[in-house]
Amino acid sequence: MSVSDAGTKSFEVVGPPGLNHFVATTRSYALRQSLQLRTTECPPPNPTSETTPSSRVFKDHNLSLYAVSILPEGSPEPVPNTHSLKRKSPSSTRKRSASPEPSLSHSERIIQQSFCGSGEGGTYRRSIDWELHAARLPPAPRSVVAVSYIGIGPVIRGKFNADRAKELGIFGSARAELTRGATVLAKDGVTWVTPDMCIGPSTPASAFMFVDCPDPTYIPGILASPQFRVKDRFKDTVLRLIVHRIGRGVLGNSRYQTWMQDFGENVEHLIASEEYGHNSVSNIASAYLQLQLSELDPQIYTIPTHRHTPTVHLHELNLITKPMALDVNHIIAMHPPAPAETLPAPGMTDNFHPALEAKMKDPNVSTLSPTLTEVFSAVQDDVKAHEKAASRPPQPGDDVVVTTLGTGSALPSKTRNVLSNLVQVPRWGNILLDAGEGTWGQIARRFGSDHDSDGGGESPAHTILRELRCIFISHIHADHHVGLAKILSLRRQLSDPPSVPLFLIGNKQTFDYLREYNDLEDVGINDPDYVRCIYSADISANHGPMMWREKVHLSPGEIARRRVRSNEARAELQKTMGFKEIRTVEVLHRGPCYGIVLKHSEDWSIVFSGDTTPSDELVKAGQGATLLIHEATMADDQTELAAMKQHSTIGQALDIGKRMKAKNILLTHFSQRYPKIPVLNPSSTIPAARGALVTTDDDFRFGPEATFPTAETETSHSNAPTVPPDNSDSDSDPIPIVGLAFDCASIPIGSMWKVNRYTPALEKLFAETASVGDEDEDLALIAAAMNIPSAALTGEPSFSTADPVHGAKNLRAPETEASGSHHIQKKKKKQKKNVA
Repeated sequence: MSVSDAGTKSFEVVGPPGLNHFVATTRSYALRQSLQLRTTECPPPNPTSETTPSSRVFKDHNLSLYAVSILPEGSPEPVPNTHSLKRKSPSSTRKRSASPEPSLSHSERIIQQSFCGSGEGGTYRRSIDWELHAARLPPAPRSVVAVSYIGIGPVIRGKFNADRAKELGIFGSARAELTRGATVLAKDGVTWVTPDMCIGPSTPASAFMFVDCPDPTYIPGILASPQFRVKDRFKDTVLRLIVHRIGRGVLGNSRYQTWMQDFGENVEHLIASEEYGHNSVSNIASAYLQLQLSELDPQIYTIPTHRHTPTVHLHELNLITKPMALDVNHIIAMHPPAPAETLPAPGMTDNFHPALEAKMKDPNVSTLSPTLTEVFSAVQDDVKAHEKAASRPPQPGDDVVVTTLGTGSALPSKTRNVLSNLVQVPRWGNILLDAGEGTWGQIARRFGSDHDSDGGGESPAHTILRELRCIFISHIHADHHVGLAKILSLRRQLSDPPSVPLFLIGNKQTFDYLREYNDLEDVGINDPDYVRCIYSADISANHGPMMWREKVHLSPGEIARRRVRSNEARAELQKTMGFKEIRTVEVLHRGPCYGIVLKHSEDWSIVFSGDTTPSDELVKAGQGATLLIHEATMADDQTELAAMKQHSTIGQALDIGKRMKAKNILLTHFSQRYPKIPVLNPSSTIPAARGALVTTDDDFRFGPEATFPTAETETSHSNAPTVPPDNSDSDSDPIPIVGLAFDCASIPIGSMWKVNRYTPALEKLFAETASVGDEDEDLALIAAAMNIPSAALTGEPSFSTADPVHGAKNLRAPETEASGSHHIQKKKKKQKKNVA
């Protein structure tokens, strides 16, 4: 999808048996007719053959790539029919008849139509057989084949000796003929010159191998393959590199070690392994942002988990080959040959790891500039003062923690992943609200995925999966569900199976996709003891047009029976997690989409909007919500675009919260055009928020001037001296606290007011760390949020903070560093000293 949206016209994917089935399962959300997609399935081994097949799957003038399929010991796989053996999906550039080719499989026909390379601008240029697309894919056999690859480069021609050619009377085009291997006649018309007379010896082709060995049962197949034997396979080539993608127990196997060492000392070995590798951070822009935010509040904004040392060191194996752990940006030159090394990615500066190393040596070391340090300190002092000055009894739901795993829309960016929210309910379990691409990665980075050193203990991230009781998927768009299968698969693989089932709430398209995907990998969707399916349409508070659309595909009896099963599962979920009511709400988006309302027996509630335009039905169903998590994809000056794409602007999301009488509003799902902080338009009509929005001369912005939410302001704001009169419909209407979501922030609902008061510090942070490429845009966005001219941000910006006794005051500090610079400084009480 990203490749197509970036303008690529053709693309080829090579993989194991089942690849075509896998690609076809994406047809409900990944159809891209502007892209010509070719797929190649590598042939599985023939159990009756004594040799392991090798198939060339790619070739250009620089590389020939061969695939080698290996089966685990004791797991023979039947010989596939001719349809899947080395099957390539047809090229869409050749002429096709109006009817599908009869030799194509169901999956191949879907791929041919979905990625035909003839559509432009989102239009469908090739007719789609919607009946074919609606039908379930034929079941595919689940394969255990591991595919490895051998890449062979070109023979490098020797150096052309121009002086020798001149002596022999070879000039002009005759020289070019020599380089192409031809014998040419010299200028004297008598002497025949062969290439070796003017061209030095050629350099043999360099080769590399990528070996996939998931566990020790695959070792016998690798050792038996002639494709992996030095004398058989690499007679005319020079093997320079082997990348080993291995599971636990493989590298410690003596037979595997002997096989590695047989390749000799001149072959580089890179090990991709959980045991022997580092757990370093690759998304450094996002990680550095989180590192800086952790200095504001380390409980809410945590540093991504990481590990710079392996669980087991490679040198402990005492191998002659001296392998290296594969790391981010590892590079090895094949010609001329050079040792493997790690180089920084082009155009990317790693601020995270140096700052982290400095912080590990001295916890008092700061990543903030002096100006930013002062702003952070002022905001922190304000929060501490209000905590001491105000008495606020605990409220229902205060201890419920929402971790915004991903907060962007459409596709991941350098600072925001796509949407997912983890809700941790103490004593009851966890809920996942949407699971976009990379959700497991975000969970692992936030909570930590390292097992105990012996590999037997459960990591914190895996405990999150174990305690997961419910997943809600709002709709089938990729940025909301592509990470779901990974979550289900990993939870399925837990060594000690969870004692209660997982309740999965979604629409028909979600379940259809998962059942087809389950053919390839067990995600438990067909096991009612593991996954209980609840159809969103069956528990909806408003049975809109999507329910009637589903009736087209199901008989009345099927609809009735499914609704009974869904509601039985819903009742079981409510009992399991202590909810008194769980309802979905059909909202308006492109395709079937639902929000959800979760009302707990402990008198708190959460409403999640999904993707939607402003929805009166959601307002009605979520009245009095403790927390509204609402999408805010577009800025307030993009109302027409928001309507066209059926999303909400920030102002519309705030208005929904006001009409819902929500106590807290958490804005998320921001357009990736605003990768750091979204536009907060001063012209919005939402009233001043309780500890959030301040109205001055009919304008508002996020800031800390409003009072801390005390027991009195939970229901009334009339005694709050620093908050202007609000324009709510009645004095009893709560004024919502508003916060902005950032990736991997863990926010107790009772701390939403802190997130709100941190906003000025966030604005300053993002203004100061704007990168070169997006600096102008980010400054403009922040200026809009602060209701000041953009030029003011290049001089001496004024940030407001509240004095708990004397009210608001201004902090002014000269801008001593240029935007985009990063600083490490040492903190010592009130003194600041630059050390780097």
